[in-house]
Amino acid sequence: MENDKNIFSEIKDYGNNFYKHSKTGDFLVLTGGYGLGKTHLAIAVGKQCLKFFARDYLKKNRFARRYLSPSKNTIKLVKSIDMMEDLTSCYNNKNKDEQLVKQNYINTKLLILDDLGKEHFNNDYLHKVYYSILDKRYEEQRNTIITTNLNTKELKDHIGGAVIDRIIEAAGNGKFLFELKGKSYRRKKSNVSNLG
Repeated sequence: MENDKNIFSEIKDYGNNFYKHSKTGDFLVLTGGYGLGKTHLAIAVGKQCLKFFARDYLKKNRFARRYLSPSKNTIKLVKSIDMMEDLTSCYNNKNKDEQLVKQNYINTKLLILDDLGKEHFNNDYLHKVYYSILDKRYEEQRNTIITTNLNTKELKDHIGGAVIDRIIEAAGNGKFLFELKGKSYRRKKSNVSNLG
């Protein structure tokens, strides 16, 4: 239990001190089983980061009365499977430019990628596109929060060793990679305890 408090405190610290992390593009990675609150924590950290973006904007725009994000690319929260669908919808669609879709994910200041590992790569091309998005964010030091039910070995098998190496390095060489443990909050809420 004490270890859980330390983990939550460190995750909270990432959001509270985002001004430091924004300079180095640190990733935050939350792993663990289903129903442990990874998405909830990622959104809570995202809200703290939004306060940073608002303060930064108001510093630069002294006479502004409120934060008006100059673009939609401040924070993007997307399920990994939805990002995959967004990218695949570019196939044979003249109205959708794949490069623009990719750039949208690359350029957002903070990308919260939820449930990495749920998507299925139907072909090598999609795998490469996914890799290129995460690789570009790593290279350009763009903060990324990732939630996943897979451990690092399973992620390595799923999206490849090169991507995982970059993710771990971007997460402070593992300093900002946290494994949550415990029982599903969803099961506790539903009182279904005899399922395993």
